[in-house]
Amino acid sequence: MSRPKFRFVGKPIKAIDQLKFLYGRGLFIDDFKVPSTLPPMLHVALVTSPHAHARIKGIDVSEAKKMPGVFAVYTGQDLIPYHKAPLPINTPAVPTPHQYILAVGKVRHYGEPVAVVLAEDLKTAKIAATKVKVEYEVLPAVIDPEEAIKDGAPLLHEGVKNNIAYHDVFVYGDVDKAFAEADVIYRDRFYYHRSTSNPVEPLGAISYYDKLTGEMHCWSNWQNPRYLAGLAAAVLGIPPAKYHAYRLDSGGSFGAKYAVMYTAILTGMLSILTGRPVKYFETRGEYLASWHSGGEERVYYVEAAAKRDGTILALKEKIISDYGAYMGVYSPGQEFNPFAQWTGAYKIKNVYIEITCVLTNKTPTSSAQRGFGAPQQAFIVERVVDGLAEMLGIDRVEIRRRNFIQPHEFPYVLPTGNIYDSGDYPTVLEKALKLSKFDELKKKQEELRKKGRYIGIGLAAVPHRSSYNIIEMAVPNPAVELNVSPAAISLRVNDVGQVVATVYFAQSGQSHRTDVAQMIADALGIDINDVNVVIEDDVLCSSYDAEPGGSRQTPMMDLLVGEATKRLKEKMIRMASVILGWDIEHLVYEDGWVKARNNPEKKISFKELAFIANWQKFRIPMEDVGLEVHVVLNSPSSRVDPQRRFYFYPFMGFTVDIPVVEVDIETGTVKLLKYYQVHDSGTIINPLVARGQVIGGLVHGMNDAYLGEIVYDNKDGKLLSTNFGTCFFPTSKEIPEFIIEFHETPSPINTFGSKGLGESGRISAPAAIASAIEDALRPFGIKIKEVPVTPDRLISELMKKKR
Repeated sequence: MSRPKFRFVGKPIKAIDQLKFLYGRGLFIDDFKVPSTLPPMLHVALVTSPHAHARIKGIDVSEAKKMPGVFAVYTGQDLIPYHKAPLPINTPAVPTPHQYILAVGKVRHYGEPVAVVLAEDLKTAKIAATKVKVEYEVLPAVIDPEEAIKDGAPLLHEGVKNNIAYHDVFVYGDVDKAFAEADVIYRDRFYYHRSTSNPVEPLGAISYYDKLTGEMHCWSNWQNPRYLAGLAAAVLGIPPAKYHAYRLDSGGSFGAKYAVMYTAILTGMLSILTGRPVKYFETRGEYLASWHSGGEERVYYVEAAAKRDGTILALKEKIISDYGAYMGVYSPGQEFNPFAQWTGAYKIKNVYIEITCVLTNKTPTSSAQRGFGAPQQAFIVERVVDGLAEMLGIDRVEIRRRNFIQPHEFPYVLPTGNIYDSGDYPTVLEKALKLSKFDELKKKQEELRKKGRYIGIGLAAVPHRSSYNIIEMAVPNPAVELNVSPAAISLRVNDVGQVVATVYFAQSGQSHRTDVAQMIADALGIDINDVNVVIEDDVLCSSYDAEPGGSRQTPMMDLLVGEATKRLKEKMIRMASVILGWDIEHLVYEDGWVKARNNPEKKISFKELAFIANWQKFRIPMEDVGLEVHVVLNSPSSRVDPQRRFYFYPFMGFTVDIPVVEVDIETGTVKLLKYYQVHDSGTIINPLVARGQVIGGLVHGMNDAYLGEIVYDNKDGKLLSTNFGTCFFPTSKEIPEFIIEFHETPSPINTFGSKGLGESGRISAPAAIASAIEDALRPFGIKIKEVPVTPDRLISELMKKKR
């Protein structure tokens, strides 16, 4: 299918907000000043637990209260009456004890807040927090999720039998028959460690409760204000119609700010108590310890059944997932998110999935993180495919060719129920092999190996789902019937023919305003400079929008722009029929003009119609004369069937990644030399923006693969990764040259054919880099079964092989 030619879609147009941030004109938490008409703002400092598991015997706040400038000190016990509803969890089907905004009676992870100090300035609040004395009775901590489910393990919560918060089994196809017919069975154990998004700007909120009106005002760097504001309002007992959630600029999120309601709840509760605006902006240490740290830490026991020719028949996984001390609002949705691409790019018909969600004395994984479970499943599938290739003596490229979903098989239905909309996996693979000069790389690898240099060439072929539907949150309890994840847009044409597009989502660096402007300009056949995209700041005044997440904004905006501009053009045709005196069926909208089909000279321009609609409405005797449309559409995927199969990610991109690494066998360090990727996310709306998003995702994936890890002391549960000196992430020194090529297989679902891509790199890179490291160490027979592949782990494995 040939691609239509567009004036703006597909062009590398600079992001609309770029200069604003380059010149430091963003409005972030620390830039925001509350209106001068409000009372002076109070600042918050937390008192947090130095223990992973302990009873709170007593809290002495007297010395802190005496400090000049301190307004109040509150403990968890003080705030109990102000919890009008429990802190939210995913569904009632997930049993978890009540969690308070500050610990009550017991702390269950290092860094859990136990008290809060409010002062006239932040410095005073922090000094006063050090003067709060807490007496603890230290209890045994359990850190390892496999230890946590054993009989006799320390229990985190009273009144429960064990630390298992959720358990379920899903079977698709005839798994037993597939294993019985297999020629080979591959078995292994894998581990994906806890990691974090670590955005440049941590989480924060400023709340003010107006007692005169009963309204709550909250300014925050939320990623998902519409959803979270409703949850925060429920906890605080504020009617949703009186909870104003304002979007400030955000210094990154990557999912971390999807659970920002905890900061909103804390500041809101304190504002209700004090009658003043309250600000809390977490430190880096608090980000890593107090509320959440991304997470998605899992143990996998995997079996795969295959024929001798490499055909993969079945995949069986038993997953033990560590959720930390409490289940959160997105728990256990991250377990079900990868159902959307469970079998990867391969035609695996039979699947067994057993999920056990475990509570441990670690920071709760309350928030999302880029990919939300998909990177872990991609890692497992690609490691299994490589393992089978070696077991069967089949080249790792060839085994992928033999199992790929073929272009003519799209739309393709997974055993788990999700539908892949389009793709051409064989072509993308061949392009990646050509781009990287794969055969030449292998020859060079052999030459360098003879010289004592251990170069590895990775390979991963990974789909990446986009445009989530909330169904993934309803999997534990289908009776809840969560199935609406809409997006919205409003278009208004002013009197000079410029389009003002209002969108209703938060931004954290994705440049969606630019993409939307490009699509509107092409859909209407007008200049992009005549399109102004604005974001509604107050979600109380917004149309309902499920907000960014799951790489949903570009493909959903593609869908919305198509429908909204269609309605706008229909309205202009109706107007033109009155003005021109022609029947509607004889008119057509083309390239910014309404024209008569059989008489091209009979036409009226977009701008003329705009002027008439705004200033000469008497010429249009129609009930609805304004050139305005408002469109709200649900995600095109929204289905659960009686077999518990789920259709909830309608757009499926695909990448083939070929990273090249060098491993120093003396130090165990990994250096990423080059990274080749051929990337298919359907029609690329803006290659400049797309390339930036892809590289950002790949760098995030690098972090998971061999750099970043949240580390706890296995004995006492103390968090060891408390700052950038102990919680590593890629810097400019580690980032290699990225050689990226786009291949476009347009989606048939939306107007321009775009798919999401913001999470793609984090989904594919850990699997690809693990493959490269294993390839580098092939002479030693070392298998990569866990990430990140840190130097100490590599040295340990090398020493075992040398013994």
